[in-house]
Amino acid sequence: MTLMIAPNIPYARLRSKTGNRPLDPAIPAMALLPSSEARHDKLTVMAKGRVYLALEDVEAVLGSADDRGGAGGSGIVLCDGGVGAWQWKLKTPSARWLFGMQGKARYVSQAGRLEIEMELLLNPSRFLAHQPDPSLAAVRSRDPLDALWRDPVRRAEIEGQTLDGRDNAIIGRSYFPSFAGREPWWREVLEAYFNHVKAALTDVLTPVGVDGRFDYLEFTHVRSAEVQWELDHAAAVSWVNALSNRVLHADAAASIGRYLTVSGSGNAKVLRLAVRQDIFIKIYAKMFGRVRIELEYLDGPKINDIATDRGRFTRGSVIDTVCSLRSDAEGRLHAFWNSAMRLGNVAGEAASMQRLVFAVIRAAKGQNAERVLELLFAHHRLEQTELDGCAPQAVCEALTRDGILTRPRLRKRARAPQFALAPAYSRMITNELGSVQPKGSIH
Repeated sequence: MTLMIAPNIPYARLRSKTGNRPLDPAIPAMALLPSSEARHDKLTVMAKGRVYLALEDVEAVLGSADDRGGAGGSGIVLCDGGVGAWQWKLKTPSARWLFGMQGKARYVSQAGRLEIEMELLLNPSRFLAHQPDPSLAAVRSRDPLDALWRDPVRRAEIEGQTLDGRDNAIIGRSYFPSFAGREPWWREVLEAYFNHVKAALTDVLTPVGVDGRFDYLEFTHVRSAEVQWELDHAAAVSWVNALSNRVLHADAAASIGRYLTVSGSGNAKVLRLAVRQDIFIKIYAKMFGRVRIELEYLDGPKINDIATDRGRFTRGSVIDTVCSLRSDAEGRLHAFWNSAMRLGNVAGEAASMQRLVFAVIRAAKGQNAERVLELLFAHHRLEQTELDGCAPQAVCEALTRDGILTRPRLRKRARAPQFALAPAYSRMITNELGSVQPKGSIH
């Protein structure tokens, strides 16, 4: 089903096999990339806590945290021992858990308490991707240590499907509600994740077997954040490559920006654009068939300015701050997207030689596949043959369904049905192989 937001302008399909919208540049940015459907990836959040106990019991409490683990049986808070007068380093290894932590504990002798400061490295997308049952009720009800365990089997399974080799991709339609319910759903995912992290840390830092009491643990502010959207595109790798080339070669009048880099992360090519000194747009193929678009916020004080509209509003919780970034990210992304889509038919250029070759191999077998490729490379067109030829009806129709061929129907009296290479593939062959199309091209 497709909604229309204006005459001849499709909104987006309401149903999706993957849970993502299709990447269609014809759809306005406001409909394709709404803030209500944005999610979050890497977050750096500061926290602090307090425990009342005697000095001689500190190392017993911190040391016991090493031995308390969830499904994996490894301690969630590791203590490196004393690093100074009444000071200790704390750490949660993100290789084992669905968050990381670097912290320090300092004993205040006059008050008889342990003051704890932590930098938490969180990733709600990775957290949800690792949950065996993605329903919110099931996620909330899990034991915190079990919910936060980074299962190596699940990790390898997800990493094997992502081009950048990371396990922070939510894969499967069952993980997503309807598009209309995405905004409140994602906030509840964040709340479940933060609650599990807080509960796990509270549990391991609560004195057991000694005279003392846990006072509090709170998240104080956001130091950095990533807001992201994901869209489906059959040729995601080629689309990102085409967009990168277009943006790199755009002149200053394109209003794209001054600071631009293209780098690699695993098998992913990452287009990274500086919107301002502390905010970046990143676009890359997360998976075959999936494009990820991220807004990076790297300045904590400026994140707070965005959340409070420079002091006009009272700052809420850390989750309020994180969620408020979605509207800001939407505006910045739409400005870039509208400029980038005016650079040319990026979607039309998202054709790859591999996709063409694989489509032909699927449609035609053995030597016939070689013959079809030779004809397409040389002539940019194909005439349907009899059943024992290299391009019978079934082959031509399969390549048409895959978007490799089109049926122009210009030669009404042709002896057999005529097919032409789709313009994107025709241009690609011309650019890559230097082919010369015949003057009587039927495109």
